Amino acid sequence: MCDDDIQNDQNDVESDDECVALANLIANLKLDVDENKKLQNKTLRESNSIRDSCLVALQNNQTEFKKYKAFNDRTADYDKLEHKLNETLGLLAQKYIDIKEGLKLKAYEISVVKEKLDELVK
Repeated sequence: MCDDDIQNDQNDVESDDECVALANLIANLKLDVDENKKLQNKTLRESNSIRDSCLVALQNNQTEFKKYKAFNDRTADYDKLEHKLNETLGLLAQKYIDIKEGLKLKAYEISVVKEKLDELVK
């Protein structure tokens, strides 16, 4: 029976050693989990900060884009207006030429009528 007692004592010691080892592993695992949670929280905060910075930069870029687009749209409108103005100026110039030609013709007709009148009066 002594051998059994020794064996039981030895098993108890091994069992106690295993329990201590398991307790140490569990404690270390808890420490690792806590450290991991801290790192995840820190990484999440950094990630959120970077995301927020990117969103602000994106919003600024969108605002600038809208300004440039509005300017470009106005420029396109001005180009259309300038083209229309040039067309109108061309039409006015042609009308001016037509009126000038018409006046020359009327002046000639008046001079012909005046000559005929002068001939009749003589």
